[in-house]
Amino acid sequence: MSDLNNLTLVIPVPQQVRFGGKRYALSMVFEPVRRTDGRLVAVEMLSRLADAGTPGEWLSPEAFYARAAATQLRLALHAQVHCLQACLPWLQAKGVLATLNINRSLAALVLRDLWVRDRLHDMQPWLRLEISEYFLGGEDDASLLDGLNRLAPLWLDDFGTGSTSLSALMARRFEVIKLERTMFTTLAATEDGQALLASMNRFALRYGARMLAEGVETKVQYAQVSRAGMWAGQGWLWPAVSAGGLLTVPVQVTGVSTRSSREADT
Repeated sequence: MSDLNNLTLVIPVPQQVRFGGKRYALSMVFEPVRRTDGRLVAVEMLSRLADAGTPGEWLSPEAFYARAAATQLRLALHAQVHCLQACLPWLQAKGVLATLNINRSLAALVLRDLWVRDRLHDMQPWLRLEISEYFLGGEDDASLLDGLNRLAPLWLDDFGTGSTSLSALMARRFEVIKLERTMFTTLAATEDGQALLASMNRFALRYGARMLAEGVETKVQYAQVSRAGMWAGQGWLWPAVSAGGLLTVPVQVTGVSTRSSREADT
């Protein structure tokens, strides 16, 4: 077993990618996912694209991954996989999962690229592939999802945006359902909404999926996640860190608060 006190991570330097006639430095950050007892259970890897020629300017990752050329997407995908590989010793030592976001363009690349498939397969059981509700709705959904699921269990992101019917949950394809942040914060703000959250959670469990709330910004909201019976929460309450910063993230934090929002802010 690794000596946890002396664990180090060798993080690759940011990859340079092109988009819209400019060069961007692609780096990764990780957003913690905490179970309702305070234990860190996963980290979501997110991309950051800094304009290489203009300090302080950033490119939206959504724009890049939706519209970049295939060669640049492949560079970015390989950079993501290299970063995950570098973080694997920490994931293994801490018993924490990592999620990799996959849109339709990346899904096609992943399934065609033998090097990527082999590396992702080697990361089991610590890797999860995360797709958005917006991924679904194509004629080739079944083949893409089956191919990805052979590499790693699937998580469904952005649930509640309205683009996916309940049939997606009932298909039993997804290990975790991530409730979209606006939907969570809106429902969590009222007693009726909290009751609906609990009902949605029971429905997901009935079909073999655990539910995770995005948009957790306060301890009060974290407590609401717990009272709804949901598995975990994610949001600004636990800021994203760089890959190297994973070494500073505590595996366990104090439990949920059941105080009022006014008390929690003092």
